[in-house]
Amino acid sequence: MKSKKHYFFIINIVCTSLLLSGCWSYRELTDIAFVIAIGIDEGEKQPYKLSFQLINPKNVAEEPQKSGIIGPATVIYQSEGDNLFTANRATTQQVSRRLYYAHTSLVVISEKLARKGIRDVLDILTRSPEFRPTADIVIAKDSSAEDLLNVLTPLDQINADKIQKTLKYSEQLYGKTTKTNINDIVSELISNGNLPIISGFKIEGDRKKAKSSENILNQKPLSTIHADSIALFKNEKLVTWAEGAAARGINWILGNTSQPAVNIDWADKKGAISIQILRSNSQIKTEVKNNKPIITINLKAEGNVAEVNTYLDLSREEEFIKLQSELEKVIKNEINEAIKLGKKYKTDVFSFGDHIRISHPKYWKKVQDHWNDDILPTAEIKINVDASLRLTGLKTKSDVYQ
Repeated sequence: MKSKKHYFFIINIVCTSLLLSGCWSYRELTDIAFVIAIGIDEGEKQPYKLSFQLINPKNVAEEPQKSGIIGPATVIYQSEGDNLFTANRATTQQVSRRLYYAHTSLVVISEKLARKGIRDVLDILTRSPEFRPTADIVIAKDSSAEDLLNVLTPLDQINADKIQKTLKYSEQLYGKTTKTNINDIVSELISNGNLPIISGFKIEGDRKKAKSSENILNQKPLSTIHADSIALFKNEKLVTWAEGAAARGINWILGNTSQPAVNIDWADKKGAISIQILRSNSQIKTEVKNNKPIITINLKAEGNVAEVNTYLDLSREEEFIKLQSELEKVIKNEINEAIKLGKKYKTDVFSFGDHIRISHPKYWKKVQDHWNDDILPTAEIKINVDASLRLTGLKTKSDVYQ
């Protein structure tokens, strides 16, 4: 009896072991290099030049001073190729480890390359199972992607982290940039009714010292990375930049703003009052009359009075209502600036076409091929803004200006 139980026990172990997964695809940590960011430029000898920002594990220790190691937390390797795949494989001539992309969270494309088209560079980023399609994407404005990734930043050890955090908070609290990932861009490129937008980053200050240790040893950095404007695309090519009011107008329409500050002129004083927006909601409605589209943007916004640098008595109802009206005018003006820019460059980055496609599919089939070039520039667009103020802070009057 015991021998039978023993026999069945052995068979059970053997059968179970056959179902267990092995370690056939394992990789030792010492054999891989973690790619945090990728920069894509035009090559000098070949079509593409890639810059790989790799983690330098020895220099990201919690207390590097104990080991006596001082240096940047990342290292950049570069290679060129006819396409991104061959450029990637060419790095094996320089790097002693296999590149690992599971932690790649940022892709930087140079403005020069973006103006020629970004479709070709997106294929491998969405095809490879190692790469994260949720990685953020930005444009290096007035510089190469290589130069942008080479800037040493004082607060964040890793340059890519600084760019991503700046992108996140700039969109939420300033509203003149936008956070976009690879999936977003691909979806917009294959859609007939929407076109991509990507935030731009500039290098400000001394570019020659941007990648030297001197940049992070000074109390005031000699060079900084600055979130600057939004790139507008037509099909796959960058055609212009939306800056200032136009950039935020795009975000108002798309509902990307979170808590931006809006300045209002008052009593002949520019930017005398600052309003902190708490929440906003945008709705786009479409109709077709006489074979022409009519687009209506309905935006609601709520905010608090953050700062007043002029005399203002908000305990008076007429003053309170007037301030709300002025806030509506500023927001409406920013939306208008964005629409003017989109019409001028014939690029629908507002997804108006997408709303037409959903609401009026028969009409859309007729106009989709010439929507951006012929229909959008002359389309009637109505803007309705309903802004309300909730709180005025600890006081309703500007005592210091009485």
